[in-house]
Amino acid sequence: MQNQKRWIELEADEKIVQQLQTELNIHPVLCKLLVLRNINTFDEAKDFFRPNLNKLHDPF
Repeated sequence: MQNQKRWIELEADEKIVQQLQTELNIHPVLCKLLVLRNINTFDEAKDFFRPNLNKLHDPF
C-alpha cells in the first residue's frame, strides 16, 4: 500500500494581498506568498527583497 500525501493549501488575507500588490506593483501570486510568510507591509517586503547584513540574527 502506498503512502498517500495530502496537500494543505493555506489561505492568505485577500485584503493584505491586494494592498501589497498595489504598493509593490508585482504579481498577486507573489503577494500571496509574501503574506503567507507573514510579510504584510511594504517595509517588510522591502527588507525581504533587499536584505541588509545589519539585520541578520547574531548566531552567538
